[in-house]
Amino acid sequence: MDINNNAASIKAQNALLDKLGISNASTAKAETKDELGQDEFLKLMTTQLQNQDPFAPMDNGDFIAQMAQFSSVSGINQLNDTIGAMAGQIEQFRIATASSMMGHSVLVPGDTARADENGEIHGVMDL
Repeated sequence: MDINNNAASIKAQNALLDKLGISNASTAKAETKDELGQDEFLKLMTTQLQNQDPFAPMDNGDFIAQMAQFSSVSGINQLNDTIGAMAGQIEQFRIATASSMMGHSVLVPGDTARADENGEIHGVMDL
């Protein structure tokens, strides 16, 4: 495949996505999240350790449990972001594939069809 044809194809697909009102994941700006990140968690943990009662310090097990919980939540959030990005890419691929079929005849497997008066079977798909 020629690089110029590939670039033109990508440009045409992006134009189609824009007309359909679908954002392109590669050009969409990341939204700022109002959540605590790892840096904020570590600052809070350090502050908690500095301000704890010296006669009743935090139990080591509690400290490790807090770090493990944060690590688990962080991993789950990263997994969720990755799956969301994959879902967006699959949706764009589906639309791009459907748009490449416009104006072409396609065969679709099925078990029910009705012929018109000429004995032909026609179908229309709305996107």
